[in-house]
Amino acid sequence: MKTKTRQGTETPEEPIDMVTRPPLPDPSAAKRERPVTNATLSQILRLTSVLAALLSYSPECLGQRSATVRTLGTLVEESLDAAARQSGKEFGPAARAAARAELEKAALKHGEAALAAARKGGIELTHAATKYGDEVWTYATRVPGGARPLALHADELVPAVRRYGTGVLEIEAKRPGLSTQLIREFGEEGVNHFTKSTDIGDATRVLGYAARANSLEAKDLLLKCYKEQGSRFLQKLDWKHIAAAGLSVAAITAAHQTSDGVQTMLTSVGEGARDVASQNPHVFSEMFEHITDRASSPIVWPLMLLGCGTALILLLKLWKTLRPTGPRDEKPASGTPRP
Repeated sequence: MKTKTRQGTETPEEPIDMVTRPPLPDPSAAKRERPVTNATLSQILRLTSVLAALLSYSPECLGQRSATVRTLGTLVEESLDAAARQSGKEFGPAARAAARAELEKAALKHGEAALAAARKGGIELTHAATKYGDEVWTYATRVPGGARPLALHADELVPAVRRYGTGVLEIEAKRPGLSTQLIREFGEEGVNHFTKSTDIGDATRVLGYAARANSLEAKDLLLKCYKEQGSRFLQKLDWKHIAAAGLSVAAITAAHQTSDGVQTMLTSVGEGARDVASQNPHVFSEMFEHITDRASSPIVWPLMLLGCGTALILLLKLWKTLRPTGPRDEKPASGTPRP
């Protein structure tokens, strides 16, 4: 069979293959025939988790985990050795095993801070932690400087920190033994004030005066005046008189008034009154209170006015009596011409 082209020539036509070829597979039909179910996804996830678990327990990972455990054990042992040197004594075998277990548990929770606290606190800190629990590590890691006092006086300081806060350990870090004295004399108010104080030496002076106070009112007034004026107020107290007669409310009041502006008034009045206020504050205070009480009485002012009026009348009479008198001019008679 021939076909005719545009040029007019005829070309033979290729024979048609009558063999039937198989149809190409339809992708959409394959998806319909083999759908992905939830069960298949679950199997894939299980296989993934199994592979991850196998990888985590590979020899390389196991070696790293063992190295980490060995490092923690080494740090704990080194910290226990440093704690023994701090305390100046050695652990017994059983005590060391118990301290190791306690410190490992604290290190896993508090990290390097627990190891540092153990090195500063000594063997006694691990014993305190065994007795009082994890709160000892919490306090020691918050205030590292107070780890050693906490270890030595845990029976006193742990209840105090529970009640008044870690400021107790901050004071102990500056001056061991001071916080318990402040608690005994002034309670929470004293601890809170001297926790923020930069001059911890004033706390010792205030405690010295408080020990000589003759009443609770005097102690409370002492702390109140110190909080208002600081070291300047302590310099006005007459320690010689306080050592001999005790600290009274009158002495504190006199010192407070003197340092609060009365000193300027005394300078204008004279050095004698200033000496009375500085050397005998109780006398000055009683005198000052006596004057103010008398001046504020409702009977004083009328009597003062009456006294001033009487004194003025007497002065006038005295002036007339003592006034110099000369010869009086005689009055001329009536009708007599003047020369």
